[in-house]
Amino acid sequence: MKQFLRTLILVLLGIGAPILQAQVIDIKQYKSSGSTGKNWLMLQETNKKYVATLYQNPVVQSDSIQETVIDLEGERQADGQIRLHSVEGDQVVIEGKLVDKAMKAVLFPGKSSAQTIEFEEVVLDRLVTYNQAYLNASQKLIAKDKNSPEAIIEMRLTFPDSITGKALSREFNLFYELVEDSLRHLNPTDQMELAMAEFLGQYTQMGSFEGEKGPSFQWFKSLDAKIIWIDHQYVVLKKQAYVFTGGAHGMQHESFAVIGLNDLKRIELEDVFLPENDEALSQMLTRKLRSSVNCELDLPLTACGFFQDTVHLTENFFLSPLGITFCYNVYEIAPYVYGRTYITLRFNELMPFLKEEFQLYSGNFR
Repeated sequence: MKQFLRTLILVLLGIGAPILQAQVIDIKQYKSSGSTGKNWLMLQETNKKYVATLYQNPVVQSDSIQETVIDLEGERQADGQIRLHSVEGDQVVIEGKLVDKAMKAVLFPGKSSAQTIEFEEVVLDRLVTYNQAYLNASQKLIAKDKNSPEAIIEMRLTFPDSITGKALSREFNLFYELVEDSLRHLNPTDQMELAMAEFLGQYTQMGSFEGEKGPSFQWFKSLDAKIIWIDHQYVVLKKQAYVFTGGAHGMQHESFAVIGLNDLKRIELEDVFLPENDEALSQMLTRKLRSSVNCELDLPLTACGFFQDTVHLTENFFLSPLGITFCYNVYEIAPYVYGRTYITLRFNELMPFLKEEFQLYSGNFR
């Protein structure tokens, strides 16, 4: 019945079959320690293609040397070497080879000197396996017109396996918000196809306005979600969305979810911090932002281009070995040209404000 309903929706909307692929993800975590600091690498492989997240925590920190989080992607070369490069920003490249439970790699950090890093694998509990589903589809505004503009949609999402991670799937579905509540019992690929059908269906309706031929431009939507950290207590998800339906530019949005693997619930600020500390934490965020953008102490943040002089807590945060990072999307605290703003507060400076569970958790990264 569900298959029939989905097929019927696609036929009624005139949408062809999407390109849909689902693959198991091999997730591994590596750690290194040296005189310059600690590094953690989350490495995820699907069919010899890699996505990774590198966390760098330098021993000595200053305004110019701070903790960093870098998204990487790459593939396995013919000689077995893994080559990863940064997705955004300065070109960061890691080249290395996996041997048993270790990886000796060379890090080329942009314009800085190359450094050798010896990573050791951190064994993860394999209680849940994860799959990656990829979907790509398009729809012309006027089906019979070869010159007609079209809408394009693509999704690449990570989901728990339907058997080993059935209970965990609920929190993933709530975070992704692909369909309405009554349809979230469907399997992930069904949800993706229905979300696709809704987007492309809205576009085709634009071609039937009375006296109009519809928009003369394309629509585009992409949704990419992946695991950026996982350990024995938490799994952290990152969701990146981009939508263009006309205007000066498309809209980007990045959101995070921290899910407890013991109680299978999404973690919120009130779960992490002791009560009545919002003002003190806000002052820390403001001070950290001011330092990172070199805003002089005698100037308000608004004089440095921001919308407000004080940065307040946001539920859009994530845990990592570096501490807790808060993400502010475009237009939240700054103009579009500033892009997204990330502020990381390290565990050692957060210790007086953390609940006991997270004080203990932070000990994993000291």
